[in-house]
Amino acid sequence: MEISRMYRRRLVPAVAAMAAAVALLTPSSLAQAKSLASGKVEFAYTAPEISEDGSSVTWHWTVSNTGDTTVDQVVMTHKLTPQLQVAQVSAPCQVQATAIRCGYGAMKPDEKREGSLVADLPEDLSGSVQINGRITWQARP
Repeated sequence: MEISRMYRRRLVPAVAAMAAAVALLTPSSLAQAKSLASGKVEFAYTAPEISEDGSSVTWHWTVSNTGDTTVDQVVMTHKLTPQLQVAQVSAPCQVQATAIRCGYGAMKPDEKREGSLVADLPEDLSGSVQINGRITWQARP
């Protein structure tokens, strides 16, 4: 009798946990997970190009919707370290106080957008210069 009580104590929580796991895998929750997973945007930078006279650096990038649905409100933000004077940026990007913001709006599956920016390199600059990007978007329901 002691053994059966021990097993019952272990089985009841295990069965409850299993029922909860099955409830999580209902068709509606699977559809929601699929819709969230289907919107995917990626970006990549090419190697930086230094001007012949060493006065500027240019970066190019590509933003791609690699998912299988259209995504909305695609925004890429670039940060330069150290912070440099941006001489030129491609549309629709805008130079802000501490970053460069590119608002691409909606992107269809397999759609790509390209951009570039040119930053001035001060004569007294020592060390490395770095660009970091961040992409955000909103999946459609």
